[in-house]
Amino acid sequence: MEDERVKLYIYLSGPKYNDDKLQAEFGETANDIKLYLSMFDSETLAQQVDKKGQMTFEINEKKIVLKRGEHFWTDLAD
Repeated sequence: MEDERVKLYIYLSGPKYNDDKLQAEFGETANDIKLYLSMFDSETLAQQVDKKGQMTFEINEKKIVLKRGEHFWTDLAD
């Protein structure tokens, strides 16, 4: 049994982002978007998404529309 090993993976819960897409579509606002999304736990974030899979909100007087699975994921299991 000495040569047996166990791998344990620990992931931080929270949203994951498509950084390239956020940067391309929202420029400097991308960091503010990520900060905003990080305020929610995965369950609350999922509740913010409408039936089309979109989340709409305003940051710096700009309307932001994100698509779940394209711009962000609620967590690694999403």
